[in-house]
Amino acid sequence: TDALAHYGSILRAAHAAGLEPVVALHHFTHPSWLGLDFWLTPDAPSEFARWVRTAVTHLAPWCRRWTTVNEPNALAIGSYLIGYFPPGRRLRPDLMMRALDNLLTAHVEAYGVIHELQPDAEVGTSTFAFWPYDVDRVIIDVLCSRGEGVGPDALAGWLANRRRDFERQVFSDLDPAYVAWQRAIGGGLRALLRPERTLRRTVAAVAASPHDRCLDVVQVNYYDPNLSNYLHLPGRRTAGRRHWGPDPEPWEQKPGP
Repeated sequence: TDALAHYGSILRAAHAAGLEPVVALHHFTHPSWLGLDFWLTPDAPSEFARWVRTAVTHLAPWCRRWTTVNEPNALAIGSYLIGYFPPGRRLRPDLMMRALDNLLTAHVEAYGVIHELQPDAEVGTSTFAFWPYDVDRVIIDVLCSRGEGVGPDALAGWLANRRRDFERQVFSDLDPAYVAWQRAIGGGLRALLRPERTLRRTVAAVAASPHDRCLDVVQVNYYDPNLSNYLHLPGRRTAGRRHWGPDPEPWEQKPGP
């Protein structure tokens, strides 16, 4: 309660300064007692929805624009594919997609809770901008599929068409050799992740939602959308030491050399 009162005072100060706040209800971290693998557990979406109900009940008087989960794709990738976030696991695409499925299901449940409490709210989930369709744009399309008249049985074919249209736009007027390299990356990710099959809970939640669309606005965090720029050889020097894994563990305090 004290923490929520503190955040309420921040929101009031923002309004006093002429600013309209956007509140992110989850940004990469959760209480330690939930465990490092919280987003792999079946109860994670409903537990998150409980938190959202508590937070929005307290903060809604000063906020109507919400981000449910900041960068769910980056969180899942960082936790289970490249080891950048806790628990620091690497090369586990199965766990990555399970976590992403729970994160997106949590968004759908949170979307319903927020609109129940605040019908005029504007709710989204901000994705990290990657060019490969299957780790970014597919999230938006799945959440909006029902509003396009696409049910679970037709989803795979619809996503395949959306993927082709998206890649045609991304690769127009680019060097053919570069396009071939990027297509190889995208094709490998598609075969590895298979989002149309692995986001089962999300698809079911979208179908069961009382809302045709589980997204009011597209929120995007843009840094470097070229996925190949995130690949580094082991042994490169980072801040204070050499690192032999794909990425450092920033939550661990390690002495320099």
